[in-house]
Amino acid sequence: MRSYITAIRFMLIRARKMRLPFFGLAAAGLILGAIASTIFLSLSLVVFFNFARNKIPPKEQYIGHIQPEATPDYIQLIKLHKVISLDSRGGNAETAFNIAKQIYKNKNVIDIRGDCLSACAEFFIPAASGVITSEQSLIGYHISDFILDELPLKGYDKSKDCDVKRLAWLKNIYMVKGYKIKLHAEVFSRLSFSNSYKTYYNKENKCTGFTIGDPKISMWFPTSYQLEKFAGYKFNSKICSDNMSCWKARIESMADIGEKFMVGDRVLVFTGETLRDVTVN
Repeated sequence: MRSYITAIRFMLIRARKMRLPFFGLAAAGLILGAIASTIFLSLSLVVFFNFARNKIPPKEQYIGHIQPEATPDYIQLIKLHKVISLDSRGGNAETAFNIAKQIYKNKNVIDIRGDCLSACAEFFIPAASGVITSEQSLIGYHISDFILDELPLKGYDKSKDCDVKRLAWLKNIYMVKGYKIKLHAEVFSRLSFSNSYKTYYNKENKCTGFTIGDPKISMWFPTSYQLEKFAGYKFNSKICSDNMSCWKARIESMADIGEKFMVGDRVLVFTGETLRDVTVN
């Protein structure tokens, strides 16, 4: 590039001495062309390397509803970005399990921007190498694979259950990271499940499963203090369940009339208009 500009300067000097305006204009044109080409090339390289590094725009760096058809997109996100943002009310447990294995393998950090409920909380939080929270992060639990340990299930061969592999993986993650499985005993104690169940056989996967009635309380939203006490999760901030001004409207938006929830130690029922505290002291 430097030699190219030197040649143009030589042409300008010769043109001035020989009083040839044509050569002067030509040289000026060449200079402007060289500058324009340099700028275009620089911008092109910036765009190319930015695209190669990210491939998808930042606004798509989210995991939302967890369903099988979204798995390839979510796994691509996990491989391309160190920090993955979450706003998920859960979804398919097997899909969450497969995504969580990738999060654990790639040592991703998760940033809970909104909700992380059900399968999201069960699998992604323990799998992540770090968890970023804010006062808007709402974390909630209900039925999970830990039901195999927490319910008596008399006469049921747990070793043949379809979900036993997922449970074994979760237990190993808790052990490796020093988390407490006591959290899930607390979940099932608070939600009040029935001990009666019905079994079925999954022909496709050649394993057994069972169905159980709905718990008396749909979901528990532990406070940050409870999550540290029962699970060993130490977050960088207070979370939504610590503040009624955050959790009240959020839970009302997902509730059905008559449905019960627990926030911290408070039991609430949705009247159709608002959450009413029905905690028995």
